[in-house]
Order: sequence, then structure tokens, then C-alpha cells
Amino acid sequence: MSLNKILASCAAAVLVLIACACNPVVDTQSEGAKIAKLNDDWAAAIRAKDAGKVAELHAEKSISMERGTPMFISKEEIRKENEKSFTGSLISESFQGSTDSVEVSKSGDFAWTCGLYNFNYNTPAGPMKFDGKTFTLWKKIEGQWKVIMDIGTEVNVSTAPHSSPSLVAEFVKIEEGWNEASFTRDAKALDLLLAAEYTYFDDIVGLQDKKQSIAEITSGNYKFSSKSVISDISVNLYDNVAVVKGQNAIKGTYKGKNISGNYRFVDIFVWRDGRWQCVSTK
Repeated sequence: MSLNKILASCAAAVLVLIACACNPVVDTQSEGAKIAKLNDDWAAAIRAKDAGKVAELHAEKSISMERGTPMFISKEEIRKENEKSFTGSLISESFQGSTDSVEVSKSGDFAWTCGLYNFNYNTPAGPMKFDGKTFTLWKKIEGQWKVIMDIGTEVNVSTAPHSSPSLVAEFVKIEEGWNEASFTRDAKALDLLLAAEYTYFDDIVGLQDKKQSIAEITSGNYKFSSKSVISDISVNLYDNVAVVKGQNAIKGTYKGKNISGNYRFVDIFVWRDGRWQCVSTK
């Protein structure tokens, strides 16, 4: 064999080796099994209320989106949100997650998973169950799989209204506390009770937002000779929304005008941040 042929053969062999090094064969099945195991570790970290471990599964720049919550765009934001959930009404011990499918790219640096999850939240009516689906995008960073996007959506939340004696008792207590705060002009208590988007409407003052309503109650324009008397409370619970109906017996004046009498009301509450907050009164 001539020298030129030997050199040509060696060059061809080198090119083959370079091509193999640049395009290594990826065992997608093995990589998929690793990601499925990471999903199991994720669910276990939630049950253990380990916000740090949950965050470590995410890349530094990672997006998390779920219905009813803001979009989080970093590992640190995700960690803080999980700490908040774990110390709030989330019953993390009940969390279950499953991986239905895993797809790994031929290059071995991207993958996506689809799965199901379910968990409970504590409410005054008892645990409320949520079922949902999740789509997660993974990227291999420095040899480790990290989450770069996670999207969750609820798919099976009962919307049938229900009530219970304990739920009614809970809202009787809330309404009584509201009366006490109004009578004593306790702005801090009212601020906790009313949601940021709260609106109030009646024929006396018209339509008010939260800030206006609190200012009106604490201004001294209302003068009550005694606390109002709440009666005839009924509650319908629609998942995390409660519709409370009742009667309010008032003795007092508004800007010198007698407003004593019995008034029907409808309060709409949402369960948020571990407590009931009123979003509307009419």
C-alpha cells in the first residue's frame, strides 16, 4: 500500500472517530428512566415539605406556571413559593404524582414529561382535593437533568355546591368578627378580612373598593348604638369560593341619617393564603 493510501485511510479513520465523538449515541431509554426517577424524587420532596430539594431540581432560570398563581421565572422564586405553600394550607403529605410519558431528544440534551398529580388543601369545610395534569420540559445542564419549564392545570375539581354545619359555624364566626371590626373601627382586622379586589355596594354609599370601604367605616360617618346582629346565615361552597347569605340588624346612623333596620346581604369569599377573604358584598 502506498504512503498516500495509508495517509488517506488514517484520515478517514480520524474523521469517523471525530464524527462519533461529536454525535455520541444516546441511550434515550436510560435517560428517560433517570428523568422518571427525578419526577418521583420531586413528589417525595413535596410530601416531605422540602422546598430546597424541590428547587434543586430546577435550573437557575426556570419557569413554573399553575392556574391561580403568578408565573415564577427562577429557582429562587420557586423555592420561596413552595415554602409558602408548605407552611400554608397545602396538605403536602397527600401529594401524589405519576409520570405517564417521557420523551428524550436524540441529542440527549432535552426531554419532556407528561403526568398526573393530586393533592389536598385544608379549608374550614375539610380537605379539598385537586387533580391535575402537568407538562415539564427538562434540559441536561453540566451532565444533570434540570427542569426549565413546568406547567400544571387542574382537570378534576368538583364544582357542585355543598355546605355543612361546621362551615356555617365558621362563617358565622367570620361575620361576627367583621361586625366587631366595623363597630370598633379596626382597620387592620378589616384589611385582613377583605381581599385586594374587594367591592361593596348598597343604596346608601353606592359602589366602593376595599380602600374606600375601610376608610368609610373607620371615618366616623357610621355611628352604631350597638353591634349589628347577624342571623339566618347560609353558605354554599364551590371549591375555594363560598357564597354567604344572611341578615344584618343594624342600629345606627350614617352621616346623621337613621339607617336602623334589617338588611339582607350576600358576601362572596375566596380561600386564599390559608384564610377566607371577602371579594364582594352586596
